[in-house]
Amino acid sequence: MATTEFQESGLRFLFDTERITEPDTLPQKGLQGVKGCDFIWRKSPSKVWLVEVKSSAPRSGSELRGYLDELRDKFIHSLLLWLARGSGRHAHIAMPAALTVPEAFRATPQCVLVVSGLPDSSLFELQTALQQTLRPICRAFDMPPVLAIGAERAARHFTLAGA
Repeated sequence: MATTEFQESGLRFLFDTERITEPDTLPQKGLQGVKGCDFIWRKSPSKVWLVEVKSSAPRSGSELRGYLDELRDKFIHSLLLWLARGSGRHAHIAMPAALTVPEAFRATPQCVLVVSGLPDSSLFELQTALQQTLRPICRAFDMPPVLAIGAERAARHFTLAGA
């Protein structure tokens, strides 16, 4: 299994190269205005995670609203791009077979926010606000609620270099 290291917001992730793609680095030809999350990862045969990694998060007010709106756009665009690629659209976008085989689309997608600079104990309010923001899309795609985790919990879900 070949692994690739990705550095995002102070964390170094190690992924099996055949199970990961980076929507935020996709070529922009024909995709102007499309925002991507950091990773789409085939976590297991039954799970696909759309992952955005941030170093911090605002606590309240208009900054929080803008932050939530940006995350919503990234998660929705990434989900739609993954589904479009799997249905044969955007053939110019390289995506590993583990994410485009028919079985991948029977897996349950989940949006995951990793905030490296905050402890898990302080993410409850942010997770609740993000879940409210994405509730319609989660319902439409029969997805579990958004998960917001800090670096400590991220180390339990991901392989982190140096952890």
